[in-house]
Amino acid sequence: MDEFSHILNWKLLYGSHDFPGPDGGTCINEAAIVAAGFGYQRVGHARELPSCFCPVIGEFSVWLNDSIIDSELRMRLLLPFVARLAGAKGTARDEAARIEALRAHLIAMTPQTQRRRRFTDRHHGYLLIGEVLGPWTVRRYSLKTARNVRELIRIAEHLKRSIPVPELPGFFTALVRALDAMLVIGPRASVPETELLIERMEAAKKGRSAGRVTVS
Repeated sequence: MDEFSHILNWKLLYGSHDFPGPDGGTCINEAAIVAAGFGYQRVGHARELPSCFCPVIGEFSVWLNDSIIDSELRMRLLLPFVARLAGAKGTARDEAARIEALRAHLIAMTPQTQRRRRFTDRHHGYLLIGEVLGPWTVRRYSLKTARNVRELIRIAEHLKRSIPVPELPGFFTALVRALDAMLVIGPRASVPETELLIERMEAAKKGRSAGRVTVS
């Protein structure tokens, strides 16, 4: 992993970014867009990713990137995934299987006494034009009944808050194993040759394109 970080010469940073700049600083998904050969774009949410990215993995990786506060740990754990995210878009069945893979890892990480803890989400339903569709919707769920990646992320966030700071690297390492398990389900990215990957990343720092693809 350290060798991969050295080869790419790229920094994974918290949040989204308008442009990588000469030092190559972005979040994991923005870096993955460049690595795949797309023109650079800012990513504030998984729905802004190109269509060849899996929305389940995209949303989880956005949260994971921003949850790891230690920049060196973020680089060490997440940079090896930069070339694996594009092209992972699969079927609805693949997405459901990836959610189940994440759930299984979270169950294994959660103390037995907390596995039945219930969470509550309250939100409005909205039309596309932004008008409120109805009253507050209340959704209650547990680790076993969470039905989407957003609910599982909320549970992961709760677990993170209960972890002592010295133990957080191990916690995030376990979550990275979950990310890896999600990526081996369904379609897998076609990882570019190292030379092309480096060329794309370096070109993005200078505001140019290199080996750019045209698919979305």
